[in-house]
Amino acid sequence: MVRIKERGNVSIELSELTVLTRLTTKQHRVVVYRHPHLGRVLVLNGEIQHVEAWAPLYHEPLVHLPVAYIEKPRSALLIGGGSFFAARELLRYRTIERVTMVDYDPRLLDVMTRVYAHAVEVRNDPRLELRTVDAFSAITRMAERFDLVINDSVDLFRTQGPGVFSKMARLLGPKGVCSDLVYRHIFEDRFLRRTICLLTSKFHTVMALVCVPEYPGILHLLTLWGWNSRLNQKLRRTLNREQREWASVPESNPCEYFDPRFLNYYLYLPRHLRRRVFGVLPTSRHA
Repeated sequence: MVRIKERGNVSIELSELTVLTRLTTKQHRVVVYRHPHLGRVLVLNGEIQHVEAWAPLYHEPLVHLPVAYIEKPRSALLIGGGSFFAARELLRYRTIERVTMVDYDPRLLDVMTRVYAHAVEVRNDPRLELRTVDAFSAITRMAERFDLVINDSVDLFRTQGPGVFSKMARLLGPKGVCSDLVYRHIFEDRFLRRTICLLTSKFHTVMALVCVPEYPGILHLLTLWGWNSRLNQKLRRTLNREQREWASVPESNPCEYFDPRFLNYYLYLPRHLRRRVFGVLPTSRHA
């Protein structure tokens, strides 16, 4: 049986897939498939990047969990995010006035717009500003400040080095929050410890487990950090006004997975993760 494999973790039978488009750019070999049950499947350089049916499991916490700590977010910087899933979640908020999305491969973005209906809607939204440049070069020159900075691209520590966190923090407003997935298996202690120690020594920091079925290990650590003093692991009621509306009228919630009524679910860290990352078991009986 011929299968597409993403780093040895996920396999999808080719017999179930229909090719929608193929493209080779300077940066990527792109293939987009359609699966009868999973929707569109994006493969870059032979690795599965996104499965449409699974997108809410990762993209909704990536965006909506940090927003829970901000009453009225108005601006956001999105690093990467070429599938436009994260941008779609940001633009759900009425208070959002500007989403600056920085992704370096314009031909890939055009492919996404052709094959994903939501990408068309996002690109037609006047609040979106799309910059097709290298994000990590661009952020050193940016003078803007944002309520949210979301990394939807690479493992920051491994690919950019520890200095990138200070560069990103410079872009945050006084109540700003950065949302960043650690693209490492949760049992790779050495990498998690380095990132967590750096963040907790400089910023208010919150952590959450996020399910990313396409990536090795499935469970990954989402870090929320920045100058916002309201960042707290024990938050139980969202601070965001629109999320409070979703909580009071659940039928109004546009999300498939994220529900602001259950923040304790997203913010819970199991004992084995606390033990492996922090080296000691928590003393609280509620941990």
